Amino acid sequence: MRQNIIILAVLCIACSLSNANPVNRFDVVTLCCDCPIESHLCEPQFEALNYVGAQGHYLAMGSDAHRAQVVANGNQLAIYYDVFNAGYGTITAGEEAAAIEHYAQTRFTATGPRPDWLILNEISASQWPTNAAYRKWAVAVVAALKEKYHFSIVLCAPFQRPGAHSDDWQAIAASATIGDECYLSGKTIRDHGFSTRWCETQYRVSKKKYMDLGVPANRLFVLEDFANTEDAPDRGWGRQGVSPQDWDKSIAVRNAALHSADFAGFISYGWSQDRMKVPDEELVHFEKTYSAQVLP
Repeated sequence: MRQNIIILAVLCIACSLSNANPVNRFDVVTLCCDCPIESHLCEPQFEALNYVGAQGHYLAMGSDAHRAQVVANGNQLAIYYDVFNAGYGTITAGEEAAAIEHYAQTRFTATGPRPDWLILNEISASQWPTNAAYRKWAVAVVAALKEKYHFSIVLCAPFQRPGAHSDDWQAIAASATIGDECYLSGKTIRDHGFSTRWCETQYRVSKKKYMDLGVPANRLFVLEDFANTEDAPDRGWGRQGVSPQDWDKSIAVRNAALHSADFAGFISYGWSQDRMKVPDEELVHFEKTYSAQVLP
């Protein structure tokens, strides 16, 4: 009898954890252990990001194969869709939304119900600024995903300082949360003296640029990139070649600044990218440095 009571108590705790409403903190975790070292993510990295928190968080993944592990730690599954622009110019916005729903149904219903949250990567950096037809298409896709398929959507946006097309940004925000890709590299943070205040200012300026275009604060998440990038002129994000000690410090500084910048949510990205070819043990260490911080 005593053993049965203990088992029942454990099950009740697990159930209460899985039913809790997580904070708006999303980690993009795309498992690919057999991929080249420059773009791989194995079980130890997944386990480090599937950490147990006071309220739980979301793991945005490519399928629901790890749902049981996610839920067991009090977290929830979200859908990560990497090719938002693949259909532009060949299929309608309605067809694109239907294709995304099909992706969600085929990859995220084998072990439970389809997740609610959908992370879309990403608005086209080349099309959005100059192509009104593309902007109309993007607006229509997210509207259909919300109204017809009932997703909660984050549409990632590679613009730190947007300055035009306020009507289109507002139309996106009517259906989706905008994910502001405001990336500060480890090298840049080191060169600014590991200043939390400087980092917070960059995040707040970016946030204000969207708000000046009419995007409500509660429709703005922020993304940061945790890739182990090398020091190269075209790699102004992620680690950017700094030492392990400096990258560790940069992660902590960024997280503190992001928490103070007060976005409605946070998304971490780039965990599988390892162009510096550092060992998995080092990658897991950085993930633990990140996960110890309070966000959003």
